Amino acid sequence: MLLVIPAVSMHDGKCHFLVKGERGTKEMYLKYSDKPELLCKLWRRENAKTIHITDFDSLKNEDNKLNIEKAVEISDSLDIPVQLLSEFKSIENCFMLLDRGIYRLILYDFAVNHQEDTRELLKYYTSSHIAFFVNVLNGKIRFLKSPQIFTDNDYIDYLLELGASRIIFRDEARFGTTEGPDMAAIERICNSTNLKITIYGTVTNPQQLWELQKYESLGLDSVIIDKPLYQNAFPCQKIWRLIEAELEEGS
Repeated sequence: MLLVIPAVSMHDGKCHFLVKGERGTKEMYLKYSDKPELLCKLWRRENAKTIHITDFDSLKNEDNKLNIEKAVEISDSLDIPVQLLSEFKSIENCFMLLDRGIYRLILYDFAVNHQEDTRELLKYYTSSHIAFFVNVLNGKIRFLKSPQIFTDNDYIDYLLELGASRIIFRDEARFGTTEGPDMAAIERICNSTNLKITIYGTVTNPQQLWELQKYESLGLDSVIIDKPLYQNAFPCQKIWRLIEAELEEGS
């Protein structure tokens, strides 16, 4: 069974998405979005085994101080691992976050702009705690701040040479759409590497999730889901929303 990881995309210390609840609960979920630590505790109560945080501001080259503080606060408040996707400023910044309890850092441009620092991170914290964001558009890897161009296969070979064991794979052309994952591309990636693979942001319904399960034997073990999870697109979520509505009414 694939691990479903709730995504918390943060802007200015707040969550980018709002849970769609039952009538009369909007204010409660607004409070959760304003306080992501409460939102993450909600996902934990609903049996989340890991939380994914995207530091949205750093990817837009904006001040991300509040997001980083919140990520550490969330990690401190939960009994499950927290992983963080961000544009990390330095190896010292990475050391600090790992030492303060963030379980896994997901590197993006850092992996190509700071090759030796990436090797050092992998050496000291192991590949369990350092993963890599593979953002693919038409078979090419798109970076934010690096002029380098890789095909997806060449970049995966580069990561393997560094010592990586996990990638976070996002299909930029399908991200945020209802098309679902490009199964042919995922099968090709799975067949070309022995890396562990997490799919990010293209799963929008249970049928797509079930279809991805046939790639488990090839290393695909988890999916990060954002907006569809907030819109209750999966089984049992309606039950959770009803229970929360009852608790809110009785409080």
